[in-house]
Order: sequence, then structure tokens, then C-alpha cells
Amino acid sequence: MKATSSSLPYKSVVDLAFRQFKPTSPNPSKPIVVSLHGLFGSTRAFAAVGKRMAQDLNTEVYNLDLRNHGKSPSARPYDYLTLTKDVVTFLHDKFGRNHPISIVGFSMGGKVGLLSSLSRQINVVKCISIDMPPYKVSSISDTFMANYDLMLKICNRTVKVERGVKGWKDNVLKLFRALPANTYPGLALYFAQGFLEVKDNDKTYDATRDADPYVNYRLPLCEMKDWINVVEDSPTISTLPHNEFKLKTEAPVMFMRGLRSPLFRDSHSSLGKHFPNHSVVEFDTGHIIMADAPDKFYTSCIEFLSE
Repeated sequence: MKATSSSLPYKSVVDLAFRQFKPTSPNPSKPIVVSLHGLFGSTRAFAAVGKRMAQDLNTEVYNLDLRNHGKSPSARPYDYLTLTKDVVTFLHDKFGRNHPISIVGFSMGGKVGLLSSLSRQINVVKCISIDMPPYKVSSISDTFMANYDLMLKICNRTVKVERGVKGWKDNVLKLFRALPANTYPGLALYFAQGFLEVKDNDKTYDATRDADPYVNYRLPLCEMKDWINVVEDSPTISTLPHNEFKLKTEAPVMFMRGLRSPLFRDSHSSLGKHFPNHSVVEFDTGHIIMADAPDKFYTSCIEFLSE
């Protein structure tokens, strides 16, 4: 994505970028697996997992970049229904209405996966939602908020990082590594990526071209003041267009809950309203389950998707 200081264009649907992993000997009758990253993520978030899953499940795995992330186009709106329509359009165009699909989504991607499983346009046979329930949440994780706050400070120049100078990427990473919330190196890189991927940040300041000499994020975050509220929100499933979405799915759905994450309610009674064939697997982790408990996470995924 290109960094920009102008408003995001409006696009009802965008063509999603993706990364594909193929097994050594694919079985075309098996469901393909689609992974959806979380807020500020990209296909990189599931790269190692996707490559491994393709071999262990003997099927193709597609890691998608949601709009405003990775290499996919930047555009408004960025609510859950729009993100879901992007994903459904991609999958319908590529695989049609009947090919079986399993979706694994983390956080924001988990909500998109749940909504996609209700779509009448594609055939989602299984869904895993990693630490994201199908209802509005009161807050997202402290880790995300601490990093988001730093992103905004860099974007609004409260914290200044000069572009184009030797070691500017290290300067950005040092800021994120210094956050107490980033308890392991991968987190700092995950959240800093939106600055590191902007090619114009490699260029030294040019007064005829640049507004100032400091690094930019790949999106105009200061204009997207409602982004966190949108991520915390959730569309009311019963009000979705009935010609596009079902009220419930009989497909097996696994909710992975991080017990030290604030997103799930203690009672799981509401999970079955639209996802009656659901299960809940609890992890003694925070929000980013894949990093906090990688072995249990991967084993749980493979066992569920293999059944």
C-alpha cells in the first residue's frame, strides 16, 4: 500500500491480494483453507502456519489480505459487512458457490470468517474464530491499544521519526520494542510493519514533494478515527440482507478463547444462536493465541479441520 495524506476512496468491493500454499500432492476433493489476519496484520501473519497446514491437511491454503491491509487496496468503508463482501466475492469468483471452504480467522479476521460462513454465495463447511465472538465487544486487547496509540503519535508527529536516514527502520522498531505490551520481538515487528513497508519512507525529505521529513504509515490513520470502534462493533446478523446471508449455519464452528483476553463474555450461551454447531476451546493466553500457545493452537486447528 502507498502512504497517503488524502482521504481514502470509496469502493464497495476491492480485489483482495493473497498468498497461496500448495501441498505436495493436493486432494482436490478436500476443502480449501482460507486464513484471515487481524487488525494491522497481513498474509505474513499466517505464512508459516499456512505453509504447514497445506502439507498436513493435504489441501490448498489461501492467506488473504483484507482491504486496508498488506497488498490489498485501501478504501472506505471498512466495516465488517464490507470486509465480508470482499472475502465472499473473492471466494465465489475463484471457487464458485459449491466448493467446500474452511476459514480460519484471527480477531477481526475471525469476525469476517463468521459472517462469511453465513453467506449464501459460498460453501463454508468449517470456521475457526480465534479470540473473536460473534457479538459487539466492549474493548480490544491492551496490546493492540498500546501499539495503536504509538502509531497515531507517529502519524500526528507527537513522536517524530525522520524518513530516509540511515537506520530509520531500526528507529521505528526501537519505539515499538520499548512498549511494555510487546512482550516478544514478533509483536513489535507486527505493529511496526505499516511504517516499514512504505517505500517512500526510504526517500530523503524533499520539500517540493513531502509535507514534512517524517515517516508515514501506509494508511491515513489520523483520518480513520473510528477504526477501533468499527473493530469493536458487530453487525446484527438478523438484520443482514436475507438474500445474501442465512440466519444460522449448521457448519461446525470452533471459537478459540484467550482467558486473559477481554473479548469473550464468561457465558457462552449466545454463541449458539447463529452457530448452533459450535465448540469453545479455552487457552490460558492473551488475545494473540497463536503466539502465546503455538503448539496447542496448531494442534487444535488441525484436529478440528481434519474431522
